[in-house]
Amino acid sequence: MRVFASEELSRMQMTQESAMMDQCTLLRRTTTGTDDYGQPVEAFVDFAVAECGFDSRASREVMGASQVPVYDARLRLAMEYESLVSNVDRVRITHRFSEALETALTYNVDGLAVRGPSGLLLNLRKVTDGS
Repeated sequence: MRVFASEELSRMQMTQESAMMDQCTLLRRTTTGTDDYGQPVEAFVDFAVAECGFDSRASREVMGASQVPVYDARLRLAMEYESLVSNVDRVRITHRFSEALETALTYNVDGLAVRGPSGLLLNLRKVTDGS
């Protein structure tokens, strides 16, 4: 198999970035002290706004959760976010197809970002009340 030339990779990355029609806010997990039981209190703070590609199609469990990754949605991001996003962060989708959402969608990042030739791919799990 032929290796991509650096110009090809740059062109692929620019093409992917230009096709991202959604916007999201990246949220970093932090702790804000402890509760009455000495457990850390979790909070999420905005740390970046990014153009992204949001795919709301969930995975289908084919062979059991231990063999096939299960996710609620997927997100494409530019390579520049590779060192910024971790598996304990969250993503808030604020715009779909350049239109502001009436209610933003919030997801936990599920696992590490997968690096492809043109960008990053994140598996997401929907944040529900109590999570």
